[in-house]
Amino acid sequence: MLQLLVYSAFFIFLTGVSLKIIRLSNRIHLRCDLYPIPHVPNAHGGGYYEEVEWWKRERKRSIYGTIKAILAILTINGRKMSLQPRHWLFTFLFHSGIFLHVLWIFMLILVILTSSASSENLLPVFSLLGFTGLLLMFVFALYLLIRKLTRPIRYYVPLEDYIILSFVLAISSSGILALLEVDAHHSIEVLRSLIAFSEPSNLGFFETIHIATFSILIGILPFTRITHYIAVFFTHLALWDDRIRSEFDSRLEEIITSYRVKWGAGHLNPDLTWEENTRHLRF
Repeated sequence: MLQLLVYSAFFIFLTGVSLKIIRLSNRIHLRCDLYPIPHVPNAHGGGYYEEVEWWKRERKRSIYGTIKAILAILTINGRKMSLQPRHWLFTFLFHSGIFLHVLWIFMLILVILTSSASSENLLPVFSLLGFTGLLLMFVFALYLLIRKLTRPIRYYVPLEDYIILSFVLAISSSGILALLEVDAHHSIEVLRSLIAFSEPSNLGFFETIHIATFSILIGILPFTRITHYIAVFFTHLALWDDRIRSEFDSRLEEIITSYRVKWGAGHLNPDLTWEENTRHLRF
């Protein structure tokens, strides 16, 4: 039963994330600004419109600039660090705990796949890594939950935030208690049995709670706004997309002639396409 829950949760997670990636990757930019773009190698970092006779020049792009900017957003989040330095530190430690916990799981899987003596000698280090991650998750999930319940922002916090943080508290607390009861070799055997779809032996109460709550959370994540890392990645790719129109004319024409507005206003009809609406505009 536990194996079925684990595999079902990961199947739902992968399906949901794949659908979200497909939807987000279809975004198209409408920018014509001069703000800095990471993939522009020039020192000023602005758009190609800043160049004299830009249409005659070969346009150069730097993939390293884009990778550097994306990693800075996903790992450090400099904007939040400058606006809310104290809150940024707590959220950074919370996300660091999640990262360490996931890294611990991958390290255990690596030990299972390699089955080498050197990797097994590192099991105590991996256990310390996992325990540290769980401890960070518990402490700072509790902080975030209290903050959302007591600060004025509580009037704007969606229900899913409380649900997610409650799951994280259940996952981290049960994981901490489970690691205090078992050694690293037992964790390896439990994970190996889950991968092989066999019944884990001597599975404790806290281990069962930890695996079950972790699996349920993985299954519901794609349908919440907590997968914002994926959205951040594609949002900035759209914001930094400075292709000239001729490179995506067919896509733009499809949007204008086929897509309906879907929202109404005094000057727009939601039942018409963008092209049809422009024909009916009166100036």
